[in-house]
Amino acid sequence: MMTLVDRALTLNPSFARVWHLSGVLRLWAGDPDLAIEHLERSLRFSPRARVGMSSLMIGAAHFVSRRFNAAVTNLLLV
Repeated sequence: MMTLVDRALTLNPSFARVWHLSGVLRLWAGDPDLAIEHLERSLRFSPRARVGMSSLMIGAAHFVSRRFNAAVTNLLLV
């Protein structure tokens, strides 16, 4: 799945929904720092789409990384 997402980003690097999906996949794969980077990039490309879900995923990534203060800040936005 990550290969397909990476290919989609190669073809269209400004596709916000694929950046979001890439962030979710990176979080599931155990790479929370890259997941945060991809989720934040998806919010920059489309600031109004999936704000709640992106904040939830960013908060979860911070939680997995044991950065609890940052996790609470993002999870309260949901």
